[in-house]
Amino acid sequence: MMKRTVFLLAILLCSLLAQAQNPVIKSNWQDAKPFELRVGIAPMLNYYGLDGTSTNTDPLNELMYNLGLKYNFFNQLSIESGIGFFRYRNDYTFVNATSPCGLQSGLPQIPSTTAFIQLKETYLIFPVYVSYYLLRPRRVVNPYISLGFRNQVTIYTHQNIEFADCAPLERERNDWRNQVYFSAMTGVDVRLKQNISASLRFAFDQNLQDVRPGNSPPPLNYDPFAGFVIPFRRLTFDFGLSYAFGKKRGRSESE
Repeated sequence: MMKRTVFLLAILLCSLLAQAQNPVIKSNWQDAKPFELRVGIAPMLNYYGLDGTSTNTDPLNELMYNLGLKYNFFNQLSIESGIGFFRYRNDYTFVNATSPCGLQSGLPQIPSTTAFIQLKETYLIFPVYVSYYLLRPRRVVNPYISLGFRNQVTIYTHQNIEFADCAPLERERNDWRNQVYFSAMTGVDVRLKQNISASLRFAFDQNLQDVRPGNSPPPLNYDPFAGFVIPFRRLTFDFGLSYAFGKKRGRSESE
C-alpha cells in the first residue's frame, strides 16, 4: 500500500510538471498574495524505531493528513505552521510481560508471561518550518529547502491485551504525550493557476528524545503504555495543493 501511494504521487507530480509548461503560466512570477492555505497527504516511512517489543524496527508506515498555513515574505523566505492527523494500528506479541495474575495474588516473585496486544493509537502533529526558495524571482517551478520542528502528540491509546495464563485486559489512555522531532525538508512548488499551486516534499525527521536500545528504553512491563510507538528517524513524502490569498502587495512579472 505504501509503495503504491508513493508511486501514484510520483506520477501525479510528473503530470503537474507537464501542465506547468502551459504558456499561459510559464513566465516568471512573484507572490502577489502573502498567505497560502495548504492541504496534503503524507506517507510516512520509519526506518528505525522502538515498537514496545524490545529493539524491533517500528512498522509505523501510515498516511498522515495535514493542513497548513504559510506566510511568504517579500524576499525568498517563508514560514509555515499547521496540523497533521494519523492513526496507527498493530498487533504485538510480548514474551516477557509481567503477569497481572501474579500481581493480584501477591506472589513474592512476579512470574512472566506471554502477552498478545492489539494496539490502536491516534496522533496529532504540529509542524513549524522556515523555508528558503532557491530561485529569485520565483518561477512556475520553485525548489526550496526548509528547517523546522514537528511536535508529535499521542492523544488516544487503546489496548486489548490477552495473556497466556490469565484473563484479558482492556485499557485506554487519553492524556497527551509529546515527542519532538527536528525536521529537514526539501521540496518543489509548481504553479498551476494564478492562485493555485501543487507541491511535493521530502522530509527527514530525527527524534530529539532518543531512547534507543543502549539509552535505557522504557520496558513494557514497567508501563504498558510506554515505548510502544517511538519512531526515531522517519522519512515523509508529502503531496499537497495550496491556495494563495490575502491583499495583493506586488505584481507578477507576467502582468
